[in-house]
Formats: sequence, C-alpha cells, structure tokens
Amino acid sequence: MRTGAASGYVLASPQSNRSGNASSASLSYTRNGGRTWTRSRVPCGQGGLSVVLTRAPGGTLAAVCAGEPSAGSQGKMFTLSANGGRSWTKPAGCEIGYPCHGSAVLPDGYLSQIAATSARTVYLIGSRGPLIVTSDGGRRWHQVSPAKAPVIGAENGGVAQVMFFGRSKGLVVGDSFATGVVQIWHTADDGRRWSKPVVPVLE
Repeated sequence: MRTGAASGYVLASPQSNRSGNASSASLSYTRNGGRTWTRSRVPCGQGGLSVVLTRAPGGTLAAVCAGEPSAGSQGKMFTLSANGGRSWTKPAGCEIGYPCHGSAVLPDGYLSQIAATSARTVYLIGSRGPLIVTSDGGRRWHQVSPAKAPVIGAENGGVAQVMFFGRSKGLVVGDSFATGVVQIWHTADDGRRWSKPVVPVLE
C-alpha cells in the first residue's frame, strides 16, 4: 500500500499456528523507497487466514482479519493503529471464531477490501455481502442504504471495489440488490448521500 513517493506498507498473510496462540500478520513499512524497512505485526486473533489494510488521510491504519470462509460467511475482526502499526486496538466486537451479537458484529459475506476516510469512518466490502460502514471507529457497523435503494451490493454477488479520493468523494462498484446487474455509485459527502446507480456500458 503506497503512502507517498518513497513510502509504503507491505502486508503478508497471517501466520497459521497449531499452538492455540492468536495469529498475526507481518507488516513492513519503508519511507526511503525500500532501502530499509521497519517491521511490526497486525493481530488477527484465533484462526485468522486473511487480512486487508487501509490508511486514513490522517495516518491511522485500519485492518480487518478474516477466518475460514463457509457458506457465504466469514468471521472478521477489526483493529486500528494510530502509530504506524506499532500497537493496535480492537474497539469492539469479537475475536474470529467466537460467537457475539449486536451492531459491533461484522455482517455475513466474505472479506475483500476496506477503505477509510478518517480514523472513525471505514468502509468494508466483499463478495456475498453489501457495502457496510462504521462511523465510530469500529464500535458499530451498518449497511449503506442510499435513497430509493435497499442497500449497495447484492447478497448473491456483492461489492467488487470501493475507493475514496480524499475525505469525501468516493466510488463503489457492485451488483444491484434487485437485479444483480453491475452498477456504479458515487458520493461527494463521505457517504451521507449516494448518487443514483449508473449501469456501465461495455463495448
């Protein structure tokens, strides 16, 4: 993940273990074009098999780890770092593989990508699920439901990509909840309002 002309992060998959200890993923950072690297780890709880990372405009790192996929669902754990990955906090929710309830639970669907517009606002996408968002640093999550549409993304397909340009303007590519047709949504106010979906014409 590039963060500047000569800086960026490289994230590896979580290391599996058979000792019962929590898994973690190796995270390396360079600020000089790769000549030297600083290494840290992203905690992934029990059974973490995959992990995605994003960086908010202010520098906060956000990561989501996921466990073994099964029948359209995958346990997930959200964590934040305000110091470049040296330490991490888990605002709420449960470890992967542990049952829990409430709005802190990341919904069904598989993990694909996350995008942060601030340390508090993070979007998560994946196949077999809609676009979801937290506006309080991971304490609560909910589906993004624009006007005149139930949600962005479909359970039978999902959301393919989310990207933001700064703190407010963003695009989402996903399937229509009603028809499954690929559509593009746009926001210019950090997700408070979304445009009517556009169906791209492929020639």
